[in-house]
Amino acid sequence: MLTRVREKLQSTVKPVVITLARCNVKPNHLTILSLILSMTYLVSAFEKNHLLAITLIAISGFLDVLDGELARFSKLVSSKGAFLDSLVDRLNDGIYMLGLTFLGLNVYLVFLLLILSYGISYCRARGEALGLEMKGIGIIERGERVLGIMLIIAFSYYSLLYGNLLLSALIVLSLISLIERVIYAYHKLS
Repeated sequence: MLTRVREKLQSTVKPVVITLARCNVKPNHLTILSLILSMTYLVSAFEKNHLLAITLIAISGFLDVLDGELARFSKLVSSKGAFLDSLVDRLNDGIYMLGLTFLGLNVYLVFLLLILSYGISYCRARGEALGLEMKGIGIIERGERVLGIMLIIAFSYYSLLYGNLLLSALIVLSLISLIERVIYAYHKLS
């Protein structure tokens, strides 16, 4: 769903991308900075600073949008950059979820979300390696999961029960997405 929104946001972030390109910032710089911010998020989660945790995830996620846009704008799209971006996305996903346990959310639910998130990402990676277009397949993708994690953090500040309920809802949506991707791939592959 956010894939469609992301395409509309391209014109909004274009001035930022142009400025970054003029300052000779490289897409990989943004990717690494995203990882550094997610590790900083982990510290804020450990210290139970919910607002800082949400802010760091939001900035890290925004950098994930910017790195790809900057790569396309600067004509610096490369296999190495794509590999690094995908790797950092997976690391960030794990870090975001580990932070949920530091904030007191149910460890088993967090672990289940982590498994499903990696399953969804793997389906896309493997499907695309086999020649399928997997973008936009499934009820939620990474962007929605990251927003969901931010909401979980916000609600858990007021009540761990509400946080865990939202976490459960995100798990259900992630399971549906995984099933959708598997079915789509099986129908498209010969």
